[in-house]
Order: sequence, then structure tokens, then C-alpha cells
Amino acid sequence: MVGYNIEQTNMLSQLTRDSPELEVIAVTGMGGIGKSTFAKKLFSHPSVLSFFDIRGWITVSEDYSYRKMLLGLLKDVNIGKEKDLDKKNDSDLAVCLKQSLMGRRYLIVVDDIWSKNAWDEIRLCLPDDGKRSRVLLTTRDIEVAQYASSLKDSFKMHLLGPDDSWNLFHQKAFAEKGFPIEFEDVGKDVAKNCKGLPLMIAVVAKILSSKRTLEEWRKVAESVSSLADVDAYQQCSGVLALSYNHLPSYLKGCFLYFGLFPKASEISMEKLIRLWIAEGLLKVKGMEGLEEVAASHLNHLIDKSLVIVSKRSMDGKIMKCMIHDLVHDFCLKEADCQNLLYIVNNDIDGPLWVIPEGCRWVSQQSRGFYFHSRFPVLAYSKLRSFSVNSRALILDVERCHFKLLRVLDLEKNEVKNLVLENIQTVSGLIPSCCTKEIFEAIKKVKKLEISGKAEEFHSEMGWLTVPPDFDSDQLPCLINPSPGSFPPNLKKLTLSRTCLPWNCMNIFSKLPNLEVLELKDDAFSGVEWEITEMGFRKLKFLLLEDLYLRYWTAADDYFQCLERVCIKECTLLKEIPEGFADSVTLQLIELHKCRRPLVTFAKQIQEKHEELGNNMLKVYAFDSILQWKKEP
Repeated sequence: MVGYNIEQTNMLSQLTRDSPELEVIAVTGMGGIGKSTFAKKLFSHPSVLSFFDIRGWITVSEDYSYRKMLLGLLKDVNIGKEKDLDKKNDSDLAVCLKQSLMGRRYLIVVDDIWSKNAWDEIRLCLPDDGKRSRVLLTTRDIEVAQYASSLKDSFKMHLLGPDDSWNLFHQKAFAEKGFPIEFEDVGKDVAKNCKGLPLMIAVVAKILSSKRTLEEWRKVAESVSSLADVDAYQQCSGVLALSYNHLPSYLKGCFLYFGLFPKASEISMEKLIRLWIAEGLLKVKGMEGLEEVAASHLNHLIDKSLVIVSKRSMDGKIMKCMIHDLVHDFCLKEADCQNLLYIVNNDIDGPLWVIPEGCRWVSQQSRGFYFHSRFPVLAYSKLRSFSVNSRALILDVERCHFKLLRVLDLEKNEVKNLVLENIQTVSGLIPSCCTKEIFEAIKKVKKLEISGKAEEFHSEMGWLTVPPDFDSDQLPCLINPSPGSFPPNLKKLTLSRTCLPWNCMNIFSKLPNLEVLELKDDAFSGVEWEITEMGFRKLKFLLLEDLYLRYWTAADDYFQCLERVCIKECTLLKEIPEGFADSVTLQLIELHKCRRPLVTFAKQIQEKHEELGNNMLKVYAFDSILQWKKEP
């Protein structure tokens, strides 16, 4: 953040001052001026971290979802699990959020809010109980800021002056690279023509940082200069077009693919890479792996200031990313011009979607109502990716033949009859769709996620809250797998809310190509996983998350290729297989919110490895549980 040191100091003082009542502080300014960056700087400042008990962040944007905002804040304040919240209506979620914040000093950032109505809905959930809580709100609309703010005047972000503009440009363009002094004169002209807008300065500087000749710099400078007389939005669009045109050809498709996601949404890096791979957007050279190439592509886009990192793991790895609203607008416009992407709007298009001939990507993003849809076969002759970012769609594709489709992302929707021979990735498949016919249709799939819906899960269980005499064996099995039924090419399998008995694991262990297995949220029921048969010939990564697992035993050489084990919130588990002590491939055991006996046991396995001269295995434990209440 360049040019706001004094403002940051004043704002920190405002956030942590003695006033006991809830205060709403509004930050205003045009798109691309740095409102969100300024808020993030404050949100993660050490004085803020130490002052507030709870911090939450929601990005509202123009087409906001009230339910999504509530769930996002509840997740941030660590109240309950999403699986327990899914079945609640919006009113119950609002009450839950207000109760969870009551009596605690909180900071909530409401980023990029567009309307007074959105603020009214959020405000009702925020208690004012004299704890010196604060809301930091960012908006482009001065009327919204004045309406929401507790203070007389909102804080208005200013355009950068000449000196700060040059400092930001120099930081981005010349960092760690040596340029002759004559490049600076061109750079100063460019910085001046960006008119103090940080997004423009950063994007243009990153374009120039990869150019090595003065002539290339001058050509870019001329392009920026030609935009000097248009309004700020057109300037940003022009600069983004300039940045896009200077991307290598292999990156352009990866960049435009961000348009498939709703505006202001955080995108899982894992999911993004999976989609890029399935879509065939990556070109591998030599011995590079697809994941490594995808990560390199994403880092390139981040380096060009086109993509923002929104969340990192404890060890600094990128977990989630997003793009600025203005960048999203550009992606949609450019993808539309190239007839690549069609955005379906339920409220406008209704149940009859007319997809442009030759369109490659389709994304349904509005919230709409339940309806059935049928599509002309010809409209899908070149369709490669179909994404549904709404839970309100029942899709009937009985008469559609997706001959070239590579990606079907249905976000836990009901699907009937898929003729999907070329699909390589399926996510959000509900248990009721796990039929012989569906698996036969997707027999070439390599990555599969099966996830029970909350309403299906809880209706089958027959009760809404966990009874005191609960036994995990009471959970109903939502799918009934049989040997040979699952697609044989599977490399990654993710299960959640399927409640399989542990003896079904023998079916999955015989999948010949399985490398990644993720078991989440009652994927299996029962307290004991005893492994007796050989299997999992190629498994490298195993995730166990939120399972009622108490006993886990396995033969010494059962996981022959296992490299990483991650266990999250398995609070009954005290030990892992002793055979891990003899593993020659295991590199990492990662424990999150697990009991201390399990952490101790894992550390002992690490010590046994070290005694044998093997220092490869590392054990990391996060948020260990010191003690647990009564054993169930």
C-alpha cells in the first residue's frame, strides 16, 4: 500500500479507540483505487489482531447473496460447521450470527457494498452491546457510505499524487531488475498518464517489467497515453486490454476462464487447477507435471496484478484467489467477443436457454427458481465446460449429447441421464445420482467428488440435532457401492456425507490408479477402520476430516506409496497405524484440531524415523485439543 501511511495510522486509532458503542466506518472511492487493499492492510495489522476477539470479512458486490454473506461470516467467526448450518433458513442463520457475536469484541469488514438494502440486512445481524466492536465498510457509492456510517464523514480514498504514483510504479516495474536510466523517463510519463489510479499503475508496470527494450516501453507508453482523455472506467478497461494482449497465448485462456465464476467470488486454487487441467488449457513441456504448470500459470497472472491472492495456508501456499470486479468485467467482455463464454441468467432467459453456436463455456450464475431445462443438441456441439453456481437448478439433459464436454461442475444439483463420455472431472455429484447408469456414462472420469446434500442427509437420519446417545453406526448409508462399480481411471476421489460402512473401503482400495483419497464430513460411519486386505497401490495423499473414527489399524505395507496424511477434526482418534513408522515414502503428517494423544503418537512415529536415520518425515500440528469432554 503506497501513499496512505498517515491515513492508516488514523484509521487504526479510529478502530481501536475507547468509544464503547458499535461504530461503522465507511471507506469510499472509485473502482481500482485500492479500497479493498487498504481494508486488508488494516484487517491484518498486529494492533487489530490483538484488539479484537473476532474478525470477519465478507465481499458483497453488486449481485449479492444474503445467505452467502451469513454463511461466510459464521464460518469466519468459527461458530458451528457448515453442514449444521445448511439446513437453517436465512432468518435462523441471522439469529445464529447475532448470538455468536454477542458479548464479544468483533471487527467485520463489509467489502464492496453497493446498496442500502444490503447494509440494512447485514446491520440487523450485528449486536451493539458496548464491547467497542467495529464495522469497516468499503463502497463506491457515497450515499451508501453516508447511510451506513456512524461518523459524520466517510473516509474518501484519494488518487495517488505524482510522487506516490512513481513510487508504486517503480516498485512494480523495476523491482529486482536492472534497467538503464533512460527507462525511468518513459516510466514517469506512464505513471503520470495513469492519473493516480493504483490498479492501472500496477497493471501497466507489470506489463513493462517483462519488456527489455526501450522501443517496447515506448510502444506501451503510447498506448497508455492514448487513453488519457477517456473516463476512469474506460481507462481501466483499456489498460486491462493492453495487459491481456501482452500475455503469452497459452495464458490468455487461463485468464479468461475466471469469467465462469461469479463476480467477487473466492476461488479454490485446487478447484481452479482441476478445471484448467480438465479443460485442456495447460501445455506441458518435458517432465513437468500438470499441477506444477498450473501453479506456474497462476503465479504469472498474480505477478501481472491480474489475479489477487485471497487466502494462504500456514506455510504460505496459495489456497484461494480472486479477481477485481473491473478485471471480471473485462474477462466477460473479452470472452463474449471471442464467443467463448455465455452467462445464463435465470431471471432473464427463463427455462429456454439459447446458447450461441460454437460457444465453448457456459456458466449459470443467478439464484433463480427451480425449473427443468432442455437444450438443443446443436447448441452444444462445441461446449467444453458447463458450470452451475447455484443450488436452485434441476438439470435434465436426457436428450443432450455433450460430445466434447470436459468439465461439468453442478454444485450439488440433481442431474438426470448424463451422456458424458469424455468427462474427466465431476464435482458435487449427489448420492442419489450414483447409479450404474451414471457411472457407466462417466467411465473415463479421473477426478470425482460425491457429496450428500444437507437436506437429504438429515432427512435420512431422521433427526435435526445429534441425540445424546448418538452412535455413528446409526448414520444411514446414502450410496451402495459394489466391486467394480466405480470408474476405473479414477486418480482422485472425494467423499462427504455418504455414511459408508468402513468395510466398503476394500472397494476403493482396489481402484488401480487412485492417488488422492479425501474423506470428509461423515463420509464413513462407524468408529473402527481395520485394514486387512492389500490395496491402494498408488495412493499418495489421504485426508480424513470430521469423522467419528476412533480406531484405525493397518498392515505395515498397506500404503506402499503414501506420501502425505492430513487429519482434521477427528476428535475421537488417538492413534494412527503403527505401520507408518516403517514407511519409506511418508513425508508429512498434518494434524488440525486433533487430540493431544494423537499428536503425541504421530510425534513418536517421527522420532522412530529419525532413529533410523530418516529425516524426511515431518509432523505438523495446528490448534490441538488439550482435553475433550465426556467420551461418547
